[in-house]
Amino acid sequence: MKTPLYRLFKGEIFKSKRELGLYFMLLFPIAVFSFVDVYIMYDSTNLTEVCTVNPWVFILQRYIWAFYTLLYPIVISIFCFSLFDIEYKNDYLKKLFTLPVNTSNIFGAKVLYIIMMSFMSAMISYLLLLLSAFILENVYSIYPFNSYDYSFANFIFFIRLFIATLSIASLQLLVSTSFKTFVIPICIAGVGVVLSLISQRAEFVVFIPYFSLFDLMNKYQYGSTDLLGKVEIINVTYIFVFITFAYLKFISLCKKRI
Repeated sequence: MKTPLYRLFKGEIFKSKRELGLYFMLLFPIAVFSFVDVYIMYDSTNLTEVCTVNPWVFILQRYIWAFYTLLYPIVISIFCFSLFDIEYKNDYLKKLFTLPVNTSNIFGAKVLYIIMMSFMSAMISYLLLLLSAFILENVYSIYPFNSYDYSFANFIFFIRLFIATLSIASLQLLVSTSFKTFVIPICIAGVGVVLSLISQRAEFVVFIPYFSLFDLMNKYQYGSTDLLGKVEIINVTYIFVFITFAYLKFISLCKKRI
């Protein structure tokens, strides 16, 4: 028997097919790794000496770093706002709240969809990381990826990326329930990225959700596999805190529009 939550969740999937946010989340990793792979291949055309440094870090991670730390939060903000874009444009929230459906199910469907998309985006990034290494090593034997045992570090990279994505998405969900224009969520994401970039050595920076992407890249560089670091614990806490506040804001929207 299909529950109301399941039907609303399917509705979110169907609705998102008309929004660019869905395609940004899924196509961003593909676009980044495609560009990086093509650039590395072009740059390696005349190279003959075997790479003497860890290619996972000094080749792949070196080039994807800027895309994921500086642009990925913007993509997440666009995706999260797209969940409310149609409702805001057509004042559909008022109609939605008058339906005989529990408000918690409406919000829960959006949260489940964000979790699913965060997982899929992180998984695509993880698989493309492995695929890129496989292609580069077989096309250009100068990159000995298999000589470095980074399999577990790559898996931890996926877990950290999923947690970081979900943490940022939870904050952006709260922002999207508070403002009816996409400009403000994007600006907040942009300010968060800039603040994380210029404050990397400050102690308070670990409390900025957007810094989690900088942190995971830095930890990947050193092959760290510890998932109980301060940043990870803070991010998991943020997920629950931001979703709770977003739910309370969503409830307030319901009361105002009924």
